[in-house]
Amino acid sequence: MRCISQKRNPQQNKTNMSNTTNIIGLCIPKVNTSISSTFIKSKLSQCNFGTIKQYTELPWKNDPTQKRILIRVDWNQTLTHSTLWQEQLRQGNSLRIVYQFPNEWKIYLAKN
Repeated sequence: MRCISQKRNPQQNKTNMSNTTNIIGLCIPKVNTSISSTFIKSKLSQCNFGTIKQYTELPWKNDPTQKRILIRVDWNQTLTHSTLWQEQLRQGNSLRIVYQFPNEWKIYLAKN
């Protein structure tokens, strides 16, 4: 399992993460509904972002085969790679998680 940062178009909106807490909202915008929440949580835990505090699945409006994942994570500030990933997200970039090669998820900061 690999977690990879990916640059985003600089024209897109950037989200400010100037919170005083380490809890950060993340979003995986598109996941197939056949993938279980247990599988998703286990793959995210393997990335060592931090502790998952809240996990929500929302169905896509026009496509019943897809869902959106919203996660609130108590971010782990002690690991070097974790801090680098957080900085990538602050700059408006996405992270890619390769969960079963060649399948991947893109993770963004949640909008709220």
